[in-house]
Order: sequence, then structure tokens, then C-alpha cells
Amino acid sequence: MTVPGAPASDRQALEDVLPALCEQLRPQLRRILAAFQIPMEDAEDLVQTTLLIALAKWPGIWNPTAWLLGTLQKRCIMYWRERRRRSARLVALEPLEHELSAEPPQEGRVLLAEIETLCRRLPQPQRAVVVLYCCQGLPQRDVARATGLRPSSVRKTAHRAVAQLRQAVKGRAPGPRHPSRHCLGTGSPWPVNAFLAAYARSTRRNYGWQLGRAAAALGDGPLAELTAEALAAYRAAVIADGRPPGSQEATLAPLRTFLLWAAEHGWHALEPAVIREALRSPLRRLRIPRTRAATGSPWSAPVDAFLAGRADTTKCLYARQLGQAAAKLGGRPLAELTAETLAGCVAALRADGRAPITHAQRIVTLRSFLLWTGERGWHALEPVVVDEALRRPDG
Repeated sequence: MTVPGAPASDRQALEDVLPALCEQLRPQLRRILAAFQIPMEDAEDLVQTTLLIALAKWPGIWNPTAWLLGTLQKRCIMYWRERRRRSARLVALEPLEHELSAEPPQEGRVLLAEIETLCRRLPQPQRAVVVLYCCQGLPQRDVARATGLRPSSVRKTAHRAVAQLRQAVKGRAPGPRHPSRHCLGTGSPWPVNAFLAAYARSTRRNYGWQLGRAAAALGDGPLAELTAEALAAYRAAVIADGRPPGSQEATLAPLRTFLLWAAEHGWHALEPAVIREALRSPLRRLRIPRTRAATGSPWSAPVDAFLAGRADTTKCLYARQLGQAAAKLGGRPLAELTAETLAGCVAALRADGRAPITHAQRIVTLRSFLLWTGERGWHALEPVVVDEALRRPDG
């Protein structure tokens, strides 16, 4: 087995290591296929697909055994997802016409929201087992290692949790549990109950109270009659109360979220941009400081391109970390970087006396930036060289 364009040493390593590793892991691969009940005619295809992916990503695989087993599990999950999606596309709709026209889809969404709320009330071990074992389909051994339970107790815990959920669903109707606690009356034209169905019980009470105050201030009229001027006046009245900005945002956020949701479902014709502008947050926006690497240095263009499209908090963090790395490298252009200069930068970053987790974050950011710029031709360092020079402190 060879990889086109790979060095001769890498091709020889693949020819020597991968076949022997496949034979060694053959029993474990068969157990994974049997656990996921993969048909015999498709099992070998999944194994071959896993090996092809391993060939493409071999230079970046640190633990081939764990990588092959984990990738095969993911391929098995993707196999059944595709099977279910294909079978759903091929179902005839004629026998289901009366069901589709009789039952609204909102009932199913409300039921799923209720089940999610009930899952949050399970004890922590049972909730973790439901997510890992029942939802993600991980083996009992991995679930036991993640939750601290014995492997023989994983299935019992899962059955006990599912039984509790089934009993709770039978004795509980879907929808808000305490709609009478909402400040909006039952005859209000606002669809608050449908909006709050997907939220937890405490959030429903808080949002219902805030939306009731907003509806009273806006005249309890239909959503279709709301205007941007009325929303702006309500925001001005909230800010005029003199409360802290955080409390003002806690009052405006439920109404803003509710109106955006109502716009998606056609309850009014206000544009999302108009709603966000009329009910904009009173909190000051995060200002992103420009780094030393982005003020006239050779790193200016790549740093700006790398940070484009990211969230404000991520931009602020990455900009600060890349600025520190550029300072440690002396402002060298990316094309002049070598493995020795990167190793010196890592040593300088680790010598500042900060916590290991801080070092790891800064090194990971620099490695992601250099891998990204290497793909776009900003420097000639190989990805393997960058990974080796910028290894995490924990190895």
C-alpha cells in the first residue's frame, strides 16, 4: 500500500506497519462490526473505507490502533444514518396522507422537548449513560471508562434510566407544565406556549413573565401589528428605568428571541435585522484589540485572513495569542520560519511561568495558524514539521 507523492520512507513504513496492524486488529474490527450489526456484504467495504482514510491521514495519526477502531465506529454510525435516510426517502406518502394532514408537526417537537427536559432531571450517571450508550451508541467498555461505572452496570443503568423516562412521559402531557404561571392570559394572540415548549421549566417561568410584561407594555395586540417604532420605544422605556445594563439585557433578550422565532414561523412580517436593531443589547460590544502582528508587520495579511469570520471572543483570544507568538519570533516573515525558530518560540512561551493549560492554548493556536497559512502558501514548512515543533506540553 502506497500513498502517491509520499516520501520513500513513509511508503516503506506504510507497507511494513499497516498490514501487520490490520491483522492484529482484525478480531476487534469484527467485534465492532458485530456490535453495530453491519451486514456481511457491507462490513468489508467499511473496513476498506477506514483503511483508505488512514492512508490519506497517516502522517498525522499518533495512535494508529485507537484511530482505526474509533474511525470504524464512526463509519458504522454513518452507515446506519445513511440507511435510515435512504429508507425515509423511499417511503410512499399515499398511505400517510391522512396522518400528515391530521397531526401537526408541532406535537412531535413538543414531545421531544419534554423528553429532553426529563433527561436533564435524571441523575448525572444515568444521564451520561443515556447520552453515550443509547444516543451515541458507544460500547459498554468506553461508556464505563467515561462514567466511572463497571462495564456490567452500564446496560442496567441504561435500562433503568429509559424506564424512568418512559414512566414520566406516560404520566405527563406535552407542552408547558404550568402555563397558568405565564403572565400572558389564555386569550392572548401571542403564541407564547408554543415558543416556550422547548425550554426548561425554570426558563419557561422566567421567559413567560418577561414576555407578559412586554406584551402589556406593547398593548397586548397581535404580533402582525407590531412595528419597529413600537419595539424601539419599548427598548427606550426599559433603558430609562435606570437598572444595570445586564438587567436591561435580561429583559430585552426574551422578547428579541421570541420575535425572531415568531418571524421564522410566519406570525409577523418584521425582518430579523429590524428586530435586532430595534431591540439591540444595551451592553457594550466587545472591542477587538489589534495585535502587534497585525500592525504593519509581515504577519498582517495572514492574521487578518485567519481571524475573518470568527466570533468576537475567539478573535480577541486568537489575536492576543498570535501577537505574543509574533513577538517571541521577533517579527520574522512566515516564509523565514524554520523548525528551530518554532522550537525556540515554544521554549520562550513555556518559560514565562504560566500554567500548562495556558501554554497548551497558545501553542495550539499558533499551530492551527501555521497549518492554515501553510495550506495557502504563506510558508514552505511541512505539516509534519509544524506538528512536531509545536507539540502540546502534555505530548
